[in-house]
Amino acid sequence: EKDEEKEKKEKGLQEETKKYMREMREQNNNESEKQDGERRSDEREAHLAMQKAKLRRSEKAKRRREQRRQRREEAWERQREPLFSFSFPPVQSPSQEDKGDQSRSDKGEEEQGVKKSQNAVGAGSGSDESSLHPSWPSSSASSPPRSKSLDAPPRPFDPSFSDPEELDLITVEAPLVLAAAALVAAGGGFGGA
Repeated sequence: EKDEEKEKKEKGLQEETKKYMREMREQNNNESEKQDGERRSDEREAHLAMQKAKLRRSEKAKRRREQRRQRREEAWERQREPLFSFSFPPVQSPSQEDKGDQSRSDKGEEEQGVKKSQNAVGAGSGSDESSLHPSWPSSSASSPPRSKSLDAPPRPFDPSFSDPEELDLITVEAPLVLAAAALVAAGGGFGGA
């Protein structure tokens, strides 16, 4: 009976020992799992912190690059700006009325030029007394000099003459005609002189 009791005690002790060992293993496993979980959590948090720091550094670098690019562009624009800026008005095509006015003004200028040339030709031809008086000889000795400083008074202004050129011609030629008549009366004609 003593041996049976001893065996029972030993079996009970073994069972308790196995149970204790099993509980310890389970506790160790739980603690290890917990530690593993905490470790993994810490690692995950550290990884997230590293990612956030990396993202912040990337954003700062991107902003710095953008600022440098803007400064380079502003400096380039300042270099390209001219010292003096000129603004030209836009070229507009002339309208039909402007074209008509221009053509009329050109035509008027052309007519004035023709008149001036005719007057110049008339003045040049008037210097030759033989063209005005064909009866006079072409020699300069027999033709009286054309001058306004003769003794005969000039013909007074007559309002009926509206042409200035005709008035000038009469005023200049009247003394010449009188001088020619005096020469004819004195010398008996141009041949007698």
